[in-house]
Amino acid sequence: MKFMPVDAATFKTLGNGFAADKNQLYLAGLVVPDLHPDNFRMLGDGFVRSGDDVYFFAPQESAFYFDAQTFEPMGSVDPQELNGGLVCRGVADSFEVLSYGWARTNEQVFNRHQLLKKADPASFQVLNASYAKDENSVFFEEYRLGKADAASFTPLNTRFARDNQAVYWDDARMGKVNPEAFEVLREEDESVYARDESCLFDANGHRKFKTPDVASLRFLGSHWAIDDKGVLDLLEGCKRVKGLNPETFRVYDNDYAMDDKTVFFVRIKTGLSPNGFERIADTPYVISEGRLYFEYFGKHRLLADLSETPWEYLGDGFIRVGDKLLRGDQEFLVNDVATTEILPFGHLSDGHFLYYGDRKIKLNRHPQSLGYGYYRVGEKVFFNGHQLKKADAASFEVIEPAAVAECDQPLIKVIWARDKQRVYQCHQPRKGLDPDSFAHVDPWLYKDSQQVYFQDKSIPSAHPGSFEKLSDGYYKDRERAYWFNGFTLSPKLFRVGVE
Repeated sequence: MKFMPVDAATFKTLGNGFAADKNQLYLAGLVVPDLHPDNFRMLGDGFVRSGDDVYFFAPQESAFYFDAQTFEPMGSVDPQELNGGLVCRGVADSFEVLSYGWARTNEQVFNRHQLLKKADPASFQVLNASYAKDENSVFFEEYRLGKADAASFTPLNTRFARDNQAVYWDDARMGKVNPEAFEVLREEDESVYARDESCLFDANGHRKFKTPDVASLRFLGSHWAIDDKGVLDLLEGCKRVKGLNPETFRVYDNDYAMDDKTVFFVRIKTGLSPNGFERIADTPYVISEGRLYFEYFGKHRLLADLSETPWEYLGDGFIRVGDKLLRGDQEFLVNDVATTEILPFGHLSDGHFLYYGDRKIKLNRHPQSLGYGYYRVGEKVFFNGHQLKKADAASFEVIEPAAVAECDQPLIKVIWARDKQRVYQCHQPRKGLDPDSFAHVDPWLYKDSQQVYFQDKSIPSAHPGSFEKLSDGYYKDRERAYWFNGFTLSPKLFRVGVE
């Protein structure tokens, strides 16, 4: 099947990954065959209308849509790969989107693109994202619960439900469970527990027979619970932890818990005493019985006896202990600990030197933070302790730091700066870039007057003067459209060939 080149003049985004020009419809950067933009309309919740037909599309991870090495497109959208496809034909006027992927016409009911057999549209009602019912039947997603009583059926969350006869986990009827006594106890970070009068159940509906006294069970937070008989570790399937006192046991924070004798880090006995226990801010430093410890992978190393040594937490992970300045278990050798100042982006200054890690820079003036690890010191510029030897300090600036800060994938942040002569990536000058016209398009894409770049690669076919960001990962210039999936931008993405 042949597809036409994208028409950049009429190309526009429609939302939810869709885009269109005058000739074709696109989803996640690829042509959607058999659907035409002239009679296309988004209905919401993943449903779309094309003429009198209704489709459902739920795009998944889309890295497989093109070759990341060659930037060549892989073809058109396959509805099966998108977990969707045709819902119904010829009844779009009566099609009603409900919620959570449920929809109906005058004659049929659907969950996403699946038809619900024996469902009554007139009495159909959505209960939550997983469960729905009509006057006669109950449904979990597209599956009908054959023995469920619709009149008394009540969902407890998206995994558990009950009626007057039984308890259900997803679409499965749980045997030998009392629906009157059944309740969901805890639902936090996908850690779900429920109980009836005799058993505890996990998020998968599995019984936990041997451990808790369910009548007295109480969740404390993190992965700990107690009952009248002891302390329970939820990470071990509610296994009872021997030797702990449930009357004094408490959760300190997400990492630490303790009774009157023992301190745990996650599930590790630390050997620390609960007496005077304190965690310093949200750092690896803790105090126990007047001693300062540093935690590393559950092990706690003694740093100082605070009864004999003055200390102060300075912020940003730095702590002053006597005549030492520490961050983690690393000591910073500064000239004057007492006067050392914590500066932005992990830097220190004692008035004589600027420090970053094991690097130090002699000061002749007060250091000025330019943002994101860049510092101006007199006529010199530094990035995280590296001098930018040819940089012009007077004209040096960080380029759009707010755009970089908004990047939601910190592992691929790229910090850019410039002076009147050069553009810099971190502390490295980049050849061939024009500092006067250089600008971010977004945290991954940038351009000057000559080219458009993605990370450190140029896109030769892109026209920088007309190149603009749209939405949903789409971009266009005066001749082409592009789509960016979060990792790769291909200038040939819409040049779809023959499948």
